[in-house]
Amino acid sequence: MHNDLADDIEAVDRSALFDEQYYARVSGSAGSRRELARHYLMYGESELLSPSGDFDIGFYRLANPDVVANGMSALLHYIRYGQAEGRYPNQKRLSFDVAKVESSGLFDHRIFSQRFKAVGSSGLTDIEFYLMSDVPLPSSALFDEDFYAGAYDDVKDYPKKPLLHYITIGMAEARAPTADELLQRRLATRDLFDADYYLAQLPPGERPADPLEHYILTGARLGFDPCPEFSIDYYFRRNPDLRGKGIDGFYHYALHGKSEGRKARPIFSGWFRRGKRKLDRSKATIVIANHEASRTGAPLVGLTVGAKLAERYNVIVILGRGGPLEIDFLEYSCTVVVGAPSGLDAEYLLKEIAAAYDVAAILLNSVETAEFAFGSLYAQIPSVALLHEFAEYTLPPGKMTRVVQAVDRVVVPADLIWESVQREVALHCGGGPANNIVVRPQGYLPQLPQHEELHDLTRDELLALLGIDDPENTKVVLGAGFVQMRKGVDLFVQTAAEMRDLWGDKVRFVWVGDGYEPGVDVQYSTWVADMVRRLDLEQHVYFLRHQASLSVLFDFADVFYLPSRLDPFPNVVLDAFKADKAVVCFDRATGVAAVLNSGDARGAAVPYCDVRAAARALIEYAEPPDAAARSNSRFVDDAFAFDAYVEFIGEQLEIAQRLRRELAHWATCIAESDAFDVRFHEGTSAPVSQADLERAVIDYAAHGVKGLSVCNARPGFSDGLYWNAHPSGMRDRPALADALIAESPPATHRCVELDPGKWAPAFTGNAALHLHLHYTDLAADFAARLEAARCRADLFITTTSPQKRLEIEYAFRRYKLGRVRVVEVPNRGRDIGPLLVGVKSYLRSGNYDIIGHLHGKRSAAVDSDMGDRWRTFLTDTLLGDRDNVRQIWSLFETDRKLGLVFAEDRHSVGWTKNRNVAEKLAQRLVPPPDLADFPLFPLGTMFWARPGALEPLWKLDFTPEDFPVEPAPYDGTILHAIERMLPTVAESAGYSWSTVHKPGSTW
Repeated sequence: MHNDLADDIEAVDRSALFDEQYYARVSGSAGSRRELARHYLMYGESELLSPSGDFDIGFYRLANPDVVANGMSALLHYIRYGQAEGRYPNQKRLSFDVAKVESSGLFDHRIFSQRFKAVGSSGLTDIEFYLMSDVPLPSSALFDEDFYAGAYDDVKDYPKKPLLHYITIGMAEARAPTADELLQRRLATRDLFDADYYLAQLPPGERPADPLEHYILTGARLGFDPCPEFSIDYYFRRNPDLRGKGIDGFYHYALHGKSEGRKARPIFSGWFRRGKRKLDRSKATIVIANHEASRTGAPLVGLTVGAKLAERYNVIVILGRGGPLEIDFLEYSCTVVVGAPSGLDAEYLLKEIAAAYDVAAILLNSVETAEFAFGSLYAQIPSVALLHEFAEYTLPPGKMTRVVQAVDRVVVPADLIWESVQREVALHCGGGPANNIVVRPQGYLPQLPQHEELHDLTRDELLALLGIDDPENTKVVLGAGFVQMRKGVDLFVQTAAEMRDLWGDKVRFVWVGDGYEPGVDVQYSTWVADMVRRLDLEQHVYFLRHQASLSVLFDFADVFYLPSRLDPFPNVVLDAFKADKAVVCFDRATGVAAVLNSGDARGAAVPYCDVRAAARALIEYAEPPDAAARSNSRFVDDAFAFDAYVEFIGEQLEIAQRLRRELAHWATCIAESDAFDVRFHEGTSAPVSQADLERAVIDYAAHGVKGLSVCNARPGFSDGLYWNAHPSGMRDRPALADALIAESPPATHRCVELDPGKWAPAFTGNAALHLHLHYTDLAADFAARLEAARCRADLFITTTSPQKRLEIEYAFRRYKLGRVRVVEVPNRGRDIGPLLVGVKSYLRSGNYDIIGHLHGKRSAAVDSDMGDRWRTFLTDTLLGDRDNVRQIWSLFETDRKLGLVFAEDRHSVGWTKNRNVAEKLAQRLVPPPDLADFPLFPLGTMFWARPGALEPLWKLDFTPEDFPVEPAPYDGTILHAIERMLPTVAESAGYSWSTVHKPGSTW
């Protein structure tokens, strides 16, 4: 074969513009792809046969007479030169750009036609002539082509006209379109601009002659700041209403933002207080974040841990709120920062601290310091979190998960807390369990700080207060903590009544702690006080204010009672152990229960909230122990040594530093690969800055190194599916990074990108669409969408009342693309029940080759705006316009084994609470589907399918009673299980599935 012809065939063979099936059909030829490519070059092109629906040879030759004059193959010219030159392969692509220019309002037809009078005889419109020729665009007040092309170097390399660059790229990036616009920005910002500050951020040796102009044209897009008082990154993240609007941030701030009171950068200067320790440059510096300085559990832990760590580190303390311990924090700190920044401000505070000190790591003490979790991630500070709380009572929901996602290491005090946190993580993240959570019981706090303003009661004062005249024969039960529902103070009172009935009147229950205010706290204290009165316990139950030390009370008490409904591992229990007191608690309510159940300490964990059992245990353990009884005091010394606890935390800080280096490595690998689709991952169609990209990659990598997944990295790549296929892979790295290392294609499943300019064959079968509308106010919107999509399909619409049926029939009265049948169904099973029961006979009739399933989705579990965005995303993707539907239907036309098509969703959602339900359902299906560890499914339950792909479900002959009554639970029902099983059900029926992705459509 002639070498030139061989090269040409190779070029055509590699091009996506050659569709062998299309060409075989139009040419009547047969053979392999390369044989058809050869046929096209030798015969087809001379016969003006197009190689695919996306390349119109007649159009290309007509639009490019120079190609015809040179006698070159039109397709080869486009492949080798035309595409890079911005030429158009078909009329449709040209029409899209024409529409962009027309809708921009930047093209002045009057001036253009006066300048180029020959346009009328060309057979082209003004805009077509401009886009397809070398003529310049006449300057106007809105856009100056010469200025724009000269001001921005990258415009020179853009294959199309500068105006199209501005419309598609420059406008969103707030580039200046004219010299006059540049002048206006200069005049508005010159008094705020600090040239020295700006120049210090530029690479060495780069010194533009006009710094302000350089900032406006270049620096702003690169994320540099124009002055100390303004941060472009902060301004847009703080003011999301300005993002994606093509606004010059600094210009906006100068004109409007400053006078509107918009923050341009947070100021923390009044928050810093000098500590008693001087900074030792030979030591590493750590930050310890505490939510407050009260004399309560977590702050006392933070204080004591910090004092120990100060022996080897410089310590900077952050206190969300001040309090009595503030003076104690100052004793061992170089600096104490008092303030409670949220979100973005927390990140900027850490960045300011990191800029002033060489910060090695940060310790987050309690979930209440969660604001610093992602702040430390973005400030690139290694992090360890001490989580003393259960996820169940941590609000808002997901707060604990966000800490786990962001920090490098998490320390919890008991297995029960580990399980609690992992349960919440599983609901919010794919993959898991999180691999960065370790269990380490908290150490026993040594001597606590004493403050003169606190006066503890003496033994004699206690005897008088409690009315005890026979101490030897009176049993004293001690409880402690802030008075609230979680602490179970009401259960404490009920147990007192039970123990009085069992033991007699010589019982005293003493609760120590703040928060008991019956005259003020009508949410809880009032009812506790009323319970004491109604149970005649005024002489048996007493409430004492907070004490600086419980030593006198422990000497006085016979047993300690922890009646908490949920309590991780409170310090006061260790105090009780150290005082050699037995402890009684509820099983499954606290980490203390595991210690008592193991027999390592004296006491009992009784059935959850069983106050009678608690009373019996208190009577048993209130008796003095015999000589052979285990010593709780020695147990604390052996198992809860505080120095060992601090040593463990120090080890975790070192591990965090290593893990953060690894995270940075994986983030760099991903960012440099170009495999990461930042807009898809972030769910935005707006332009993203370099800083946005870096944060998104760090987010993705941070989740991945913990074995978690929240959002996938790109269309067609699911973290969960990747790990399904690589079960022995390294789950301590991001899935995409693992794929790149293994040189695997960054794809886990078939995902077709919907392209409005792409040709698709017409669908030759019959289609039906099931639409469930419980909310009839959406009927008119769906009618309009179906009209715009122009998809010829019979409609089967289900709803839940006669009145709604009438409203729907009225909304669809003008639908002429197929018949419309509105079916009233019971309000059971949301949209799934009507699909599998209400309209089964119509869709299963054999009359339809494909069926669609859509519904007026609204979710009570999310805010209405999110629900609307979710529904809009799904309907835009699966309906959209005529080209959209045509391309989806063509997938079924060209692949007879394709059974299911649904929208590619960036969110990584696993089984959550539905695996057990799915396994039971799978046993009933014939054939039974395989359930992978991680499912990929039509999130929102909207799709197109072949009827045969749903046949296994239809065969089960569901009835409305098989589905939950409304309001149905948010998760864990047969509805949610079926949603997740749809692809595997299709596979079990012998079909494949595919997702479709529409760029720019997201939620």
